[in-house]
Amino acid sequence: LASQESRPIIAWGESAGAHIALTVARNNKDIDGVIGEAGPYDLPALKSADKGWAPLHPIAEAVFGPDGLKK
Repeated sequence: LASQESRPIIAWGESAGAHIALTVARNNKDIDGVIGEAGPYDLPALKSADKGWAPLHPIAEAVFGPDGLKK
């Protein structure tokens, strides 16, 4: 992934897409920045979150593993 015109490459996403954009940027050194809107960034905190976010904690734990959420 490289810019044809030497412009910055920005990953952008909303909600879960914001978390995905951040993950993609972390794993790709060609991405210069991230814009995330309303993303669930603190995945361990989902466990004690309000009813809207709390159901996502088991999914995050299944994807990243219990130890993966501690990192």
